[in-house]
Amino acid sequence: MLSLVICAVMLATVQGLGSIQLDSGSVNYDNFSEFKEAVNEELNEEIELLKESVAAANRSTDIMWLILSACLVFWMQAGFALVEVGTVSMKNTKNILVKNLLDACIGCMSFYVIGFAFAFGGNNGFIGTYYFAITNMHKPIETGSAYDGKAYAFWMFQFAFAATASTIVSGAVAERCRVIAYFVYSFALTVFVYPCVVHWVWSDYGWASAFRSSNDLLFGVGVIDFAGSSVVHMVGGTTALVAAIFLGPRKGRFGKKKFKLAQQSAAFQTLGVLILWFGWYGFNCGSTLSMQGYAADVAGSVATTTTIAATS
Repeated sequence: MLSLVICAVMLATVQGLGSIQLDSGSVNYDNFSEFKEAVNEELNEEIELLKESVAAANRSTDIMWLILSACLVFWMQAGFALVEVGTVSMKNTKNILVKNLLDACIGCMSFYVIGFAFAFGGNNGFIGTYYFAITNMHKPIETGSAYDGKAYAFWMFQFAFAATASTIVSGAVAERCRVIAYFVYSFALTVFVYPCVVHWVWSDYGWASAFRSSNDLLFGVGVIDFAGSSVVHMVGGTTALVAAIFLGPRKGRFGKKKFKLAQQSAAFQTLGVLILWFGWYGFNCGSTLSMQGYAADVAGSVATTTTIAATS
């Protein structure tokens, strides 16, 4: 960045010298002052143009980073589907696939219309009250764009998180839950339960958030959840536990006449695990939400930590 600024300064200075004509003969003080003023004016214009170009490039980089990370997280839906299909009997294959597919569809629409507003709408510490159907979120930015593309990219990233939290439960209730009941749960989780927890921890207004503007932070510091260990996985895991308790085990799974579960495909299981592993890089590294400053360094560290954690 510093080298670019220096080059711009040198270029602007040379251009200024070549474009300004001084009177012939000796240069008196008044002419030299005018000369300096003209050079400084042109130099400032060049610097401002450079700043705008750098800011636009940084913004574009952040938007692409969020979109790429969101796509990696959403790709985990395929991993969940393969892992679950590989561990259930063949007769329940269609049930599992339909649940995972429509889980994403229902989660998308419910999070778009209501969930995102509850999560990031602000105003109070418990639940958001605006951004329904992401209205008034995509306002024009100073660069002259017709809308704020970074806001859209942020919504996409957050939706991928919400879909993941919802899909966690699918494996816990596999072969023991009706499709309609599962869809009702999926809607309730992505439209209210998960968004409320997101609001508490990740919004600027949440009662437990470390990003509150006021000084009354929880325990003096607030809750910091970098990539969703509590917001996403605790919510999904707790919901899965409650569902498993209510449904109970498969008939004959335990007791004197217990049977061994027939697993459909070890290949599906392995491929699903690898896809989930791959998606975790978007999940964890993408949680920097930016590639500016030290965020890129954090992403590199997180990628290494994720790889070691997955292999250990």
